[in-house]
Amino acid sequence: MTSHLLLFIAMIGCRSGSVSDQGTVVGNPGDNAMRVAEGNDLALVSARTTVDTMAWSGCDGDVEVIELAQEFDLLANHAFEMPLGTWCDVTIVFSDSLSVEATGIDEADDTTITLDLNVESASLHANGGFVIANSRHVLELGYPGWLDAEELSDEDASAKDAALIDIVSNRSALFADENNDGNISDEERETGPVASGDDRTSDDDASDEECDRLEELMEELEEECGDGDADACEELEEAWEAYLDECDDDEDDDDWDEDEDEHDTGTER
Repeated sequence: MTSHLLLFIAMIGCRSGSVSDQGTVVGNPGDNAMRVAEGNDLALVSARTTVDTMAWSGCDGDVEVIELAQEFDLLANHAFEMPLGTWCDVTIVFSDSLSVEATGIDEADDTTITLDLNVESASLHANGGFVIANSRHVLELGYPGWLDAEELSDEDASAKDAALIDIVSNRSALFADENNDGNISDEERETGPVASGDDRTSDDDASDEECDRLEELMEELEEECGDGDADACEELEEAWEAYLDECDDDEDDDDWDEDEDEHDTGTER
């Protein structure tokens, strides 16, 4: 249960941001990586897609279209170029489906998830614009926890695919790769993306789905705590604090917000 709690707290730290510097930068485009976001209780085995074009829209209205026609192994460092300048919007157009295979993270878990998502495009935006200069970036498709083992096994295929396609299209993000390793470090993720989909969770708020999952976890812990499990009581206290920090202003979470005394964590607050 502790691993689930830590994952929830890490997931809801996902952030978005932008850079307000303006003007065109002269130099060479850096090598950039494209990744697929990690899942929840799943280990990615393979992830591939093909990008046809990337349209870069400047804050002044100018658009530069980069023809890629490039296949990407989203678990490897396949580099691609970005145009120099200051940009407000990016649209990635795919010419092939996003294929993902994942398995359960535990050796005893024989879960296997195979997806073939017909994502047409993904859009990113940055208020005020962001600068591409002699620096590297990582484009993340989806967001941490977007693939959930339990949810994928419960939902029917058509509903599942539609929801996941929407996530890739509207909740992907571009991060600065400060350490040039082709991955998104904890520090880079905490700094937040330079551009993101319009539905990407903001810096300060957890998504509705993540708050709902945290509520479910707290209900399980509350029951175990009531049965005398001291460890569950401690985890419930941590989960409650995380919930107050990240979900307290969410109007959909009134059941837990209205009176914290209704939820006995087994410890004094």
